[in-house]
Parts: sequence; structure tokens; C-alpha cells
Amino acid sequence: MTTRDIDYEIDPSLSSTEPKKLSRMIRRYIRAVLDEWEVELSKRSPEEQQTVSGRQAASLYNESSDHLVPLLKQLKKNTVEEDVMYKIGDVLQYVQKREYRTANEAYLRLSIGNSAWPIGVDMVGIHQRTERHKIESNKAVSALNDEVTRKWVHALKRIITWMQSIYPPDNAAMIATS
Repeated sequence: MTTRDIDYEIDPSLSSTEPKKLSRMIRRYIRAVLDEWEVELSKRSPEEQQTVSGRQAASLYNESSDHLVPLLKQLKKNTVEEDVMYKIGDVLQYVQKREYRTANEAYLRLSIGNSAWPIGVDMVGIHQRTERHKIESNKAVSALNDEVTRKWVHALKRIITWMQSIYPPDNAAMIATS
């Protein structure tokens, strides 16, 4: 199955009303991307596969595929938190629409959230912030704390990058720059 065979549009709002349906949609889409990625790699000539860039591309695929296994298992068991599933759906919805810049922004919300200091620094001046409690809200997926989660979140970024290289957007303004 390829991403072109997907006959639905991922809708992140289903995370609150129909989480099992959204979970299946996300799982199916990720599997389709991985299958397509694998097929594209296998189309390369043996000479190209043996080059440094060819080995790196295969390594990137294998690593991403391995790192997504825990997420796929959680999606199958329906144990992904509602807000995390919403954010994953948001990322993949934009990838599906080939709006990679917006997908990248959604990825950043998933990985680091909207926190002012995602690396843990919250008071850097002489005075304590009066609105410090607001920094705690809208946190990221504990991606910076949990190694397994950090790896699958990073693998989602690789999906964005790979899909952009295979299916460039119609509108150049939708190209992700990072």
C-alpha cells in the first residue's frame, strides 16, 4: 500500500470523538509511508545502494522504521494520549495535504510545544516571572524526557522530510525549510 492508496483525510479532531478511528487512520498512514519509502529504496540500482548516500538513506529508513514501532504498538492498543494523538494527526494531516511548512510547525508543537523554554530553564533574570504558571501549560509530548518517545517523534520529522522529497508541494510556499 502507498500513500496514494489512502482514500481518507486524517482529521485530528477525531481524537476526542472517535479516538480509535483516528488511531487506525494514523497507523495505516504511517505504515503506508514506510512501505512506500521501502519500495523507493529498493528501486535503486545496486551501485547506487552501495554509495555512501545510498547506505545512509537505507540506514535512515531502517532507523525510522524501528523507532516508529513503539508508536504503532501504542496506536494499535489505543493507549496514545488524546492530546498527543491530536498533535500526531495534525502533523500527518498537513503531510497528506503536502503542506510541509505547516506540518513542520505542527511537528514543533508536538516535539517542544509552545513553552517559552523547552529545555527546562524558566527563570533566567533577577525577577521571577509573574506569568510563570502559564509556561507550564501547553507542554510538549514528554519528548525531551523519554528516549523512546523522542525517537518516534524524530522519526515523524523524517517522514515529513522524506515525503517532501518524494511529493513536493504544488505551492513553493509550503516547502519546509528545516
